[in-house]
Amino acid sequence: GAARSRPEPPRAMRPFRIGVLGGGAMGSLWAARLAPVAASLSPRPLPSTAPSAAAAGGGQDANDVWIYTRWQEHARRIQEQRGVWYQPLEGSRSLRSCQASDSVDEILNNGGPMDIGFVFVKGKEATYTSGVAAHELLRPGGILVTLQNGMGHEEILRFAAGASMKLAIGTTTVGATVEPGIVTLRGEGETVIARGKYSKDRRSGTLDAVSVGKIMRNAGFSTNIVPPEEKLCMLWKKLIVNASINPITALFGIQNGAIHADEPHGVRSLAEGVATEAALVAQKIGLKGFSVEDSIQSVMRVSLNTRFNTSSMLTDVRNGKKTEIETITGWVCSEADRLEIDVPLNKKLLYHIRNIENSPGSERTVVAVEDLLNFQEIPLKGRK
Repeated sequence: GAARSRPEPPRAMRPFRIGVLGGGAMGSLWAARLAPVAASLSPRPLPSTAPSAAAAGGGQDANDVWIYTRWQEHARRIQEQRGVWYQPLEGSRSLRSCQASDSVDEILNNGGPMDIGFVFVKGKEATYTSGVAAHELLRPGGILVTLQNGMGHEEILRFAAGASMKLAIGTTTVGATVEPGIVTLRGEGETVIARGKYSKDRRSGTLDAVSVGKIMRNAGFSTNIVPPEEKLCMLWKKLIVNASINPITALFGIQNGAIHADEPHGVRSLAEGVATEAALVAQKIGLKGFSVEDSIQSVMRVSLNTRFNTSSMLTDVRNGKKTEIETITGWVCSEADRLEIDVPLNKKLLYHIRNIENSPGSERTVVAVEDLLNFQEIPLKGRK
């Protein structure tokens, strides 16, 4: 695209821009928490005395961070406020300066090319659209970072954004909820990003996973950078957590913490069974560090740390939208079939969520825990 061929001023003379592709809970959270960091990286004169700048902490330009989203009401509120209200776990909320649009041209004309793009969309079509947008939005030397749930996004993004796009793959267990113009943190977690295999580029202004990690830590995200060879392991660890929490919360209409608390009774052992099946698939693939016990502990830790969070899958079910079940549980089941491993609990969850997606809202029913547990029991003890 034309945006990628524009002449660039020296890095020290131009503002630092961050693009977030996807305006849901996670995209809005990243925009809100990264806004002050982007401001600190951008050279500019003394801060404006405008109310919006002062409310956001002073010195921020709403054009530092842009959210690319099709959610019109959310985008309109952000435009009117020149920012998104951010509610932390404790303390009062604050307005974080950013802007939102569904137009790549509007973002480029007002914000200019982006240094970093974060992808938080759901589904193959939205991932492809985000990749195409990122091709136009990111400057040469910039980096695209996907922190999406599930598997299969990397290939789509590489195809849509172009082979020359620097792409970093990561996961996060942070929890948040969103309503138009407001994002609320529901639980801290860990973000992991795998370094890419792209060649080292020492030119001024280039970015890699390590520099992205530093920026995210400055924004308050606990971030760990792992070598490229640990990428698949990283993705499967998060996949097991998502497969063990999201469908169960969606089916029973419960928050994440209900699994750890075992409310209703049986959901905890159900999640343990799902994690056990998925961990055995990961082991069969040949991935290291996938003991059943460690996988179950990870699921319960995330359930507890994000106990007040409403999973994205439950939100989608309530809103009558398509969920991420195919890239999460669907992926576990397809890999299990390929390796000839029985995963009855995962398949039952997949069946029920698909059923809900294909049912009108009035026909959507809560599933009995006993129905999901009515399988040959999976021995949890003695597994390594």
